[in-house]
Amino acid sequence: MKDLLPRTELPLELDGQSLRVEDVVAFARGGAECTLSGEAAARIEATRTLKQDLISRETPIYGVTTGFGDSAHRQISPSKTARLQQNMLRLLGAGTGRPWDGPRRRRRSSTEHPRSPRVWEPRASPGR
Repeated sequence: MKDLLPRTELPLELDGQSLRVEDVVAFARGGAECTLSGEAAARIEATRTLKQDLISRETPIYGVTTGFGDSAHRQISPSKTARLQQNMLRLLGAGTGRPWDGPRRRRRSSTEHPRSPRVWEPRASPGR
């Protein structure tokens, strides 16, 4: 993909309407500086204000003032909504980390449950 899209030094302004794949690639490669347009910032602030108003009135908002999935019927108190969002971000980030950098094989010992494999790195053969 790197050789398909040229690197650009153009600034990238997020306005909520004009983002292109090429812009994302340029930013990811470090060739574009990203800013938020004034209009987009104003829309974000208006949305935040509305959300805070709904939270203070204890209006159900899925995943903000309620649980998720089967727990969507459970109301979350306004004082706990920020914590719920933090927990959701932690959940979505679970399992992320260093990129996989090579082949790995799975094995299990005779004492392990068959559905709980251990991950191990193959050892280098002598003389290699």
